[in-house]
Amino acid sequence: MRKVKMFFHALAILLLSVSNASVAGVPQFILNDMYISDFIEAGIHIKAPNIAENGAVVPITIKRIDVGNQNAYVTDVYVYSDSRKKIIERMVLGASIIPEDLTSRIKLGKTSTIYVIAKLSDGRVLSGEHVVKVTNGGCGHGSSQFQATPL
Repeated sequence: MRKVKMFFHALAILLLSVSNASVAGVPQFILNDMYISDFIEAGIHIKAPNIAENGAVVPITIKRIDVGNQNAYVTDVYVYSDSRKKIIERMVLGASIIPEDLTSRIKLGKTSTIYVIAKLSDGRVLSGEHVVKVTNGGCGHGSSQFQATPL
């Protein structure tokens, strides 16, 4: 009886690992793309507009990456978007680079969640996310949807 319970327990763990569930809020397509199965810790602080008037040029700033361990450093930073489902940008860093105020401009095209993933030298992976609503008018409702009626 114990072997049967262990079998079903192992089967449940296997099914959960290959399902579309995410680790710490990170979508499955990122985990698959980066070959990550370990726990991803939160620790990246992102500054980006909540509403972007022009989705072709959305400024983002990675304000801070909380490494925690003094001996560890950020080796790679990846920027993903849930609408494009691929790497938008990759930054290669090293031990001498302080991962603060890293700025860039990315193309979104439509309302998306931006995910920033950082790989550390000690093997840990950190994440952060921010939702950016893309509109045509910048005021949150998309001004191109409304037309003036002639009098």
